[in-house]
Amino acid sequence: MAITLNPEVKSAALEMARHNLEADPTLQAVYLFPAEDEIRLIYLDPVTSPSKEAPHIHPFYFGRDIPGGMLFRSAIALILPEKRFTLLPPEEWGTWNDAELIEFK
Repeated sequence: MAITLNPEVKSAALEMARHNLEADPTLQAVYLFPAEDEIRLIYLDPVTSPSKEAPHIHPFYFGRDIPGGMLFRSAIALILPEKRFTLLPPEEWGTWNDAELIEFK
């Protein structure tokens, strides 16, 4: 069963990704995984520590912050760029093929 991406989640995820990419120029790319009620992002970061939890990526989870404008729970992971094809997203996220590469022009 395909996971759909809630447009409101996508909008919030794009805003979060834009802020993070502006704050950390070492980040090479960000992938958005579809979800109805949470932001799911994986950043490719060449300076992060290698993951020892293969084969699945284990993101950090953050709760909603309604007063701060964050209406959705979020899950964020940092992985080395070369691990994109060797580490798997969390099972409930789908596969790398389900992800959308976020690009800002």
